[in-house]
Amino acid sequence: MKNLDCHTVRGRKFIDAQYDTTDILKRLYPSLIFVHSTNDSQAEDCYIYHDKKLSGVAEIKCRPYINRRDKVPYKLETIKSRYNNEYLITKTKIDNLHRISCIKYIPSFIFLNLPSEKKIVRFKITDANGNFVTPIQSRFTRTMYSCNDYKGTTERENAFLPLDNETVMVLNY
Repeated sequence: MKNLDCHTVRGRKFIDAQYDTTDILKRLYPSLIFVHSTNDSQAEDCYIYHDKKLSGVAEIKCRPYINRRDKVPYKLETIKSRYNNEYLITKTKIDNLHRISCIKYIPSFIFLNLPSEKKIVRFKITDANGNFVTPIQSRFTRTMYSCNDYKGTTERENAFLPLDNETVMVLNY
């Protein structure tokens, strides 16, 4: 399928940023191996291995800007002050992680890279039994359709992940 958003020039930049983020995670967690999905249409970005054993699944996001057009840096303080201390992500991403967690009996995570601050926010979504460990609110909101800004906006179900949960960890790099 070569018509995916990740196959555009801008989309490739997002994929490159995803790989850069896992390179940072490898330095932060040298005992873990992050294996990216080879199919661009996969439901997950990568699997996590420890001691050659499958130990997690993850979605990886890199957000240099809150507003790509105006180049406004995306920072933790911005999430706290402008976005009710919640990170927005497409709800289907959460659903996919939950489904994989239930099938494979592994925990799921979202790693949000904020390169302007050299921080990665780690959200633990489910435990190894597929139970949600982060309280997730969802609602329909208008957001950018994709990384390709020319496609405009869309209204869809989005999940809102709280930053002030004990399962959230901020990693400095």
